[in-house]
Order: sequence, then structure tokens, then C-alpha cells
Amino acid sequence: MFDRDTDVAATGGYHITLDGRAQSALKELVEPKIMQRLLASGSALRLRERDAFWDRRGRLLGHGPDLGGSASIDVDRITLRMLLAEAVGDGLHLGRDVSGVDHDDHGAPRVLFTDGAPASADLVVGADGAHSVVARHLA
Repeated sequence: MFDRDTDVAATGGYHITLDGRAQSALKELVEPKIMQRLLASGSALRLRERDAFWDRRGRLLGHGPDLGGSASIDVDRITLRMLLAEAVGDGLHLGRDVSGVDHDDHGAPRVLFTDGAPASADLVVGADGAHSVVARHLA
């Protein structure tokens, strides 16, 4: 696992929503104790009031969806990153800035970096934001 940040606790954003599919995938990938800690740190969306949308004059425009039946939870981004880093252990490489994605001689995905040797992989997931270098290369 590669991350351009040099510190897993230094990230932008507030929280991230994990729906049922994301929670199921994480349960398959991380140890139960890490999953328990992650779930304990989250807040259930079904417990939140519906979002309200207001115009610039303060008039109510409407409400967001009713999440009363949702299994989704909101978790703090830094907490999620720290728990995932713990789960990955020595396989986490910080300070690696992706410059592109291509394929190696065997057709496997290969991630290119601005500062060193490329890395071949079975799977490439771009979680690098709205202006994703990974998504741009895969598209």
C-alpha cells in the first residue's frame, strides 16, 4: 500500500461514510479487533436528523433522504487511516507520490512514482481525491 502523505494522521477532510458494502469488504480484509475499533469510533447515520437544505436567504428548500434504515456509519478520516495503517503494518509505504499507472510486461497493473521504482500490483485503487492521478490514467 502506497500513500503520498508522510504521516497517516495528517489528512484533509472531516469524515467518510462507510456503507454496508464497505463495511463487509473491511470485515474480510482486517482483523476483527481492528474492525471493532473502527465501528466503535463511528456514528450511525440512522441516528442523525435528516439533512436540511437552505437558500442564501435562510428559506428551507427541502430535506435529504431519510436514513432511518441505513446500515451506513460515519467515521473520522484520521481514525480510519490510522486503523488501516495498523492493519497493513510493514506493507505501508509513506511519501510515495503517484505519477501514473500502466502495465508491466505480464499485463499486470503497475504504479509509477515521481521518486523511484514502479510497483506492480494485482489491483490498483485510486483514493487520491477529486483530481485523481490514478483515475485519470485508468480512464
